[in-house]
Amino acid sequence: MRGASLVVLAAFVTSTAACERVLGPTGHSHGLGDAGTADVLPADGAPPVCADVTTCPFHLVPSATTGDLADIWGSGDGDIYVADDVTNDTSILHAGADGVFGVQLANIMHVLNGLWGSGAGDVYAIGNYSMILHSTGDGTWTPQSSPISDYLDDIWGSSGGDVYAVGNQGAILHSTGNGVWTQQTSVTTQVLVAAWGSGDADVYAVGAAGTILHTTGTGTWTADTSPTNNVLHGVWGSSNADVYAVGDAGTVLHSTGGGAWIEETVPTTESLYAIWGTSATDIYVAGDGGVILHSTGDASWQLVASSTTSDLRAVWGSNDQVYAVGEDGVIVRKP
Repeated sequence: MRGASLVVLAAFVTSTAACERVLGPTGHSHGLGDAGTADVLPADGAPPVCADVTTCPFHLVPSATTGDLADIWGSGDGDIYVADDVTNDTSILHAGADGVFGVQLANIMHVLNGLWGSGAGDVYAIGNYSMILHSTGDGTWTPQSSPISDYLDDIWGSSGGDVYAVGNQGAILHSTGNGVWTQQTSVTTQVLVAAWGSGDADVYAVGAAGTILHTTGTGTWTADTSPTNNVLHGVWGSSNADVYAVGDAGTVLHSTGGGAWIEETVPTTESLYAIWGTSATDIYVAGDGGVILHSTGDASWQLVASSTTSDLRAVWGSNDQVYAVGEDGVIVRKP
């Protein structure tokens, strides 16, 4: 764990308002785990957990908090950040080469919702009341000014010089990495919950009411026709011709680019919050009730035993390790 310090803006330490992130239903569904695992269905009908946790594809790893975890990002498997979204006691966790998570920055007064970086020396954390923090990887986090005061829900960039943050009321901010953020004109007032792109000329933002926005990097955004009205919580792709969005009630959408989206069938109705993959043929989705789905990119999805029934909010990986994080400080990892 690295040492930590923070330059604090007064606005970040005065409010106790709770996070207004868009959350989905919380029912549990039945399902089967990966072949070869000893899985059981809990009595409450939650997704499968392993009878022997040592055989689980995903296993629990020690966490430095019992607070709800909102996001995870790293520059590699020896440099991983996790955002804790507990109001009035938010923290940023960090794991180094030893893989042990510790609190790097504590007592942040506003909820953190998203993490992203272009590399080990360029890391961002964003959250409520338009909080934007930046670190050069030395454990020090410095606030950056925002042109809005509303909540920010996610951050993504194609590089350190091309970074987007999205949030409430359709807010879209952009920075060239110089610490200055400008607001771009949005074509929606719906909450934008997630952002991702295949490059600087192909960027998506998704959110409430099935909203899907796209830009070619010119600052002009257009709305794709969405086949769902469900909240979309996550977006990711392996290329500009292979893009997914996930959301409430087991929603998984796929696009080959060009603005057309189709819905794929999945073995759960749990709300899905995050998607990430190593390639077009190795894709993971995380959601409520400990649900983790996997696909090889053939439009078929399988439930993977996850060692937890806690709601999972984010998924990310590096090399052969894949992490999912969520409520109650839960961190699970494969392998």
